[in-house]
Amino acid sequence: MNNTVKNEAKSALRFLTSKRTAAECMRLRGDTLSLESLEGEIRASELALSGLHPDDRYLLEELYISRDGGSVSRLCEHFGCSTSTVYRRSRHAVTEFAMRLFGRTE
Repeated sequence: MNNTVKNEAKSALRFLTSKRTAAECMRLRGDTLSLESLEGEIRASELALSGLHPDDRYLLEELYISRDGGSVSRLCEHFGCSTSTVYRRSRHAVTEFAMRLFGRTE
């Protein structure tokens, strides 16, 4: 899988929380056309996440969605592994997420 697709997947994960917030704001303002598109993106991202192995989903949620400090340390402790192993596992999880979200490998 090429880096562009992986970067698109990481962006989708990073913005999932802000997309949810934006969708709520749009709903309050009464915006509909772009709200439907945004909600579709959210559903697609959530569906792709839900299809992952629970460990991969937890890892991606900690690294890219919650984004509060100390995620890597918590993941090392949770999985009982080193920092390099967390990042290696995250590369695998991002690849799996991207394949589910975009349905392509290149």
